[in-house]
Amino acid sequence: MTTASKLLTIALLFGLGLVGFGYTYPGINSFGDPVRGFNARSLGMGSVGIAGVNDPSALFSNPAQLSSLSERQLSVSLGLVPLSEEIISYGVSSPRFYNEPVWLAANQISIGLPQTENLVMAFGVAPRFDLRYSRMKDIYIAGKYQEQENIISDGQIFGLNYGLAWQSGWLAVGGALEYLWGGQSYLWEYLDYYYGTRRYYQARANLRGMDGRLGINVKLGKKTALNFVYNSPADITDNWDILNATTAGVSPTTDSGQYQFKFPASYGLGLVYRVEEPATEIVAEILKSEWSQVKRQVYNSQTGSYEPADISLKDVVEIHFGVEHYLSENLPLRYGFYLLPYEGDDRFQFLTFTAGLGLVLGRNAQLDFGLEFGRRNFVDETNKTYNYEMLYKYLATMRVKI
Repeated sequence: MTTASKLLTIALLFGLGLVGFGYTYPGINSFGDPVRGFNARSLGMGSVGIAGVNDPSALFSNPAQLSSLSERQLSVSLGLVPLSEEIISYGVSSPRFYNEPVWLAANQISIGLPQTENLVMAFGVAPRFDLRYSRMKDIYIAGKYQEQENIISDGQIFGLNYGLAWQSGWLAVGGALEYLWGGQSYLWEYLDYYYGTRRYYQARANLRGMDGRLGINVKLGKKTALNFVYNSPADITDNWDILNATTAGVSPTTDSGQYQFKFPASYGLGLVYRVEEPATEIVAEILKSEWSQVKRQVYNSQTGSYEPADISLKDVVEIHFGVEHYLSENLPLRYGFYLLPYEGDDRFQFLTFTAGLGLVLGRNAQLDFGLEFGRRNFVDETNKTYNYEMLYKYLATMRVKI
């Protein structure tokens, strides 16, 4: 068996093991966050995606970058995310404590297959939204522990992707189609130990949908490149069922229905600047997601038609910046940061710093490591609480030429 064959076998076994784990790499902070199919290089460079991906996982962020592949390549990423959240109350006598779990699983598996000198084809699977979330809140009244609120959510939305990229001289164009599928189970439970009552709400849903993306890369000389990406709105059908009981001893009531809605379109620009001596790459990106355009329709079983349902969100703008600097021929150092608003808010409330290392394992393989540390602030004026969330991500990616 050749060295390349051995590396491919190891990578496939590694990838298949992660597939069995369920592709459950969590999102940026908690319930319902968008997730990209990052590799560790991208994560270490400020979580860049429009302009900073050079392996098959470019399929999930900017398919035009697939054109940089000159040989067949397999990319597999494994992520670990411990997440903690603390709630500090002001103006309220009841402190609150939230706990978050830890997930370990694959973030993306992708393969790039050059067809001709100018044409590259790619396939891949990655989580797009993470719905795994659990928190427990202990409520103290007059200094005594009397109530507890629990929220447990489980599920993911995955994307199965197929893409093509074409390059000729200074221009590269790429496109990808994505089939979305997934589901969620949700439980809200409120326990009142003083009165001995329990209220709970259970729901489950299955989602299906389609979307696509278009990427364009323009080389502006030997050192600079401009990148553009457009992600189309995703048409989603959500079939849901509800089991609801108000207090203990009351017979549960059930309901079911269907939503139709669109995930928002997004578009962004990326700029890459490269220096040859010493080998350095600098990437800056801005990405806007049109959450204000999200529309939802609810199926009315009595009329047999869909009716508009209110949903109000604000557009989200992300800023990413990253640097890759080669300490030696086989050892790249990466670092960066990115800014995000809170969901539905137009203020930047989340600042994350990132770093990473790469290790070139001969001609056919490379191992990358990335990590990030971030904090997000959110002030709830209604409940008079100030929330901050501390997040740590760790990601490893194995890239093998096949």
